[in-house]
Amino acid sequence: MTRDDVVRLLGWRLGDRSDMQERILREMDFIQTTVLEENEWMPWFLESEWASAQTTVGEARVPLPTDFLVEIEESHLYISKDGGEEKRLVKKDMDTAKSLRPGSGQPEYYAISGGYFYFYATPDYAYDLRMRYYAKDALMSAANVETLWLKHASDLVMALVGEAIAGKHIQNLQQAAAFQADAQKAWNRLLTKHTALNELNMARALGGDS
Repeated sequence: MTRDDVVRLLGWRLGDRSDMQERILREMDFIQTTVLEENEWMPWFLESEWASAQTTVGEARVPLPTDFLVEIEESHLYISKDGGEEKRLVKKDMDTAKSLRPGSGQPEYYAISGGYFYFYATPDYAYDLRMRYYAKDALMSAANVETLWLKHASDLVMALVGEAIAGKHIQNLQQAAAFQADAQKAWNRLLTKHTALNELNMARALGGDS
């Protein structure tokens, strides 16, 4: 579904309301950034491709990608020099990492804090970095296109936005409760599919189904 499809359908479900378009759009963005992309688990469709960056000599920090949400649990951060063999870095808290590898040199440990990767030892070279992570989707209100959330979880988006509009704007608690029930079903559907895909990928990684 596209943005306009959602706005139109929600207007009908809210009782043929044609005066809620701007409120629906603002709630869509709010829910995306504060609910969907702050959830305790991230769905498969937000997994990024391999992203690369580079360290700076004498600088322990490298900014996180602008669309970074969280690390993929089973993924890793790799470092290499001039296209050579990659080495997997070990994640620690900052104090532990610094105590284990003080000074400068090729990093062995990393931490994440305040929008940055921190590397220990402090890089003595412009090393190449590579990793996968969960990435923010494009804001649903930005263009009339089918974003990842609208492609894979339009039922959840509509239910959460509908609950917000009905409960906070129209103040129809009965209608809000119906949307809330729809949202729970949609969360369950999404989690079930997410879990099934993760299990399938794990089986393939272990030499099972191909």
